[in-house]
Amino acid sequence: MNISTIEKGYRIFKENNGKITRWFNESYIRGSLAYIESRPLIMINKNDSIDEQLKTLIHELLHIGYEHDLLIKKPRQECAQDLEEKINQETEEIFESCPDMIEILKKEIGTSFIVPD
Repeated sequence: MNISTIEKGYRIFKENNGKITRWFNESYIRGSLAYIESRPLIMINKNDSIDEQLKTLIHELLHIGYEHDLLIKKPRQECAQDLEEKINQETEEIFESCPDMIEILKKEIGTSFIVPD
């Protein structure tokens, strides 16, 4: 597990005034990451359980940690499959073994913008 990568992703997210939105969109199941200029926007499915929302947030923060510089230059570039698998595995490990980080992320979700139906 690479806790420093999620810490890096979270730091970049905060330094760049990143925002979380919770909404429902049938075009994606769990969540997505976009950039508006250099500001990260993480979208999570408001209909998911809090655990699934947390895993989605962890997943997208790991993407920021691993790929921030690349995503700023080419925001629509696809993630390499092996990196996606690594991020999926690390998401589960962090969710299960980092309670302090989970508490911080719960607060982030709690203060996120909810898009009404």
